Amino acid sequence: MSNPRLLAIEPPESISKGVSLGAVEGLRPGSGAPVAVLEFTVEPHASSEMGANPVTELIRVLCGRGVVLSNKQELSVQAGDWVLIEPNAKHQVRNEGTEIFRALSVSW
Repeated sequence: MSNPRLLAIEPPESISKGVSLGAVEGLRPGSGAPVAVLEFTVEPHASSEMGANPVTELIRVLCGRGVVLSNKQELSVQAGDWVLIEPNAKHQVRNEGTEIFRALSVSW
């Protein structure tokens, strides 16, 4: 059995105005790993681009409040919430508050 090791988050990259993400070392989408793990932030009054992924995505809200828009439904979320996004579902995360929205995304 391998020993546990610490993994780092890659330096965050801006993916749209007010939205940035960093992948956990070695777990970036497309890396060949069986799972991808990202940490992302959405600045106040910003939103991610509407998009879809061919994988299942689980989002854990770490801090802040926001709205996840998927399949024309709006789901209000806050720190501590878990959100499941089905494969190929168009979705977007919006921060309509005044504090940073930070979350982890795990996809497989």
